[in-house]
Amino acid sequence: IDAEFGTLAQTQTLIRAIAKRGKIYPSNDKDAARAEMVSEGCADLVSKYFGVMFSTGTKEAFLPTTKQFLKFFSNILGDNDYVASSFSFGDLQLFL
Repeated sequence: IDAEFGTLAQTQTLIRAIAKRGKIYPSNDKDAARAEMVSEGCADLVSKYFGVMFSTGTKEAFLPTTKQFLKFFSNILGDNDYVASSFSFGDLQLFL
């Protein structure tokens, strides 16, 4: 990434830059917004999990949060195969 964009920081910025380079960033605004929403949601869920891993939270407190996020992701997907109209970085993050 350094060569093309200069030095970048922040995980979500890197993910979007790599997705654009790898052509898995949606081409229209609606799909891009949905992919970014899922990507940010995944990042939020992981950050809450880190709290459990490093003892700033409990497993019991994390479970309701996990259920909320999974319901959110399930509602976004609905009966569709992908978050956007075709495979995107949002799907990749969601299913990793």
